[in-house]
Amino acid sequence: MPQPLRYDMALPNGQPLRWDAGPEYKWDGNVPESANPTPPNTMSIPNVAVAFPQTTRDSIATAITALRALFPVLVPVGPDEQNALSTIAAGREPYVAEAFTDAQANPATVPGTVPIATWALVEQQFAGLDAAQSLVTELLELITGVKAVAGDVRYKYTRKYYDYLGGNLDALPGAQTIHAKIALLFARNPAPPAPTPPTP
Repeated sequence: MPQPLRYDMALPNGQPLRWDAGPEYKWDGNVPESANPTPPNTMSIPNVAVAFPQTTRDSIATAITALRALFPVLVPVGPDEQNALSTIAAGREPYVAEAFTDAQANPATVPGTVPIATWALVEQQFAGLDAAQSLVTELLELITGVKAVAGDVRYKYTRKYYDYLGGNLDALPGAQTIHAKIALLFARNPAPPAPTPPTP
């Protein structure tokens, strides 16, 4: 039922009614649909078919190509060496970048034991790997989100199928066996509890 407008009312979205609220608000009119609270986002089937933009595909392909080009000169290290290296290098990137820039601008300050060409190659590799890591991280985040939506939809459909079978156990051939099998799966992998809304 439409809700009539009153001059002293609060709208469904919690805002007070104002004289300058807009053309949708008319004398002796009803509360417009736009004044209703925005419903929470719900997962639906179209959300599952999320396509990667072509720019994302191109960026990923470029990053993979760059990584492949770097493989011959990368040295794999074990867990102990990784821990030691991360301890040494953590938080030092800005200092290294600034020192490298200064060394390039002032070659007379570079000792003979520091080959600037090798240093430049390592800096180039580091920048390429850093960019590739960011792309892979974004890709994994996107995959995780799409997988969550797809998982929600497939679970809802499985639940509807299960409930339908439960109401037709004697009418559908094989329904009892399938229903019992799905019941075991539900018992073994219960749905996660719904998030508790924050208390006001």
